[in-house]
Amino acid sequence: MRSRILRIIKDSVSLKTWNTWFSSFGVSKIEGKIVVFQVTNPFIKDWLERKYGKVILKAVKDVLGPEARFKILPIESKEEPPSSDTGPLVRRKPVVLSELNPRFTFDTFVVGESNRFAYSAAVEVASEPGRFNPFFIYGGVGLGKTHLAQAIAHETLRRWPEFRVIYTTSEEFMNQMIESIKSGQLQTFREKFRRKIDVLIIDDVQFLMDKQGIQTELFHTFN
Repeated sequence: MRSRILRIIKDSVSLKTWNTWFSSFGVSKIEGKIVVFQVTNPFIKDWLERKYGKVILKAVKDVLGPEARFKILPIESKEEPPSSDTGPLVRRKPVVLSELNPRFTFDTFVVGESNRFAYSAAVEVASEPGRFNPFFIYGGVGLGKTHLAQAIAHETLRRWPEFRVIYTTSEEFMNQMIESIKSGQLQTFREKFRRKIDVLIIDDVQFLMDKQGIQTELFHTFN
């Protein structure tokens, strides 16, 4: 019964959506006509309910009948999460950080008429990771692009401390990609930047303008 519900849901969404948003999704228990699902954190719970609630409800009703309902609960205890017939739940790994300046937060950002929109948009991005993807900040030198980029990382981690976040520069991204190609580890590089993190922030992305191969890899990372 559990596997049927999960299979219907999986068949109703794209593979990318399943791997991104349902990787930690599993049936915890079935209580009569109520199916209880578990995910790793409140953010994923809210996102699934808002974006895929109808899909989940249809799957539950298809298996248990028209009176069936569902609940999604974030895992709050330290007990092992329940397994599912489509694979085990994935427990979040520790956050990955790279060169975050502790002073570059939203609280310390000086908001003016010229950057108010960028600031507000950055706050929204940090409030709902994944909703605005990709998010691109454009501006001249010294206008606070790096500050806002790192503020997004800080705020995301404040709200969801279990999230895996990478902040890096375009140069470092490029160097890691080149090194992975030389060492025959390109797939490992792709796993790191596509599947093993929740939020990826790349600073000074404009420096990749003339590097077509890197641009293509970056495009597939965000898509």
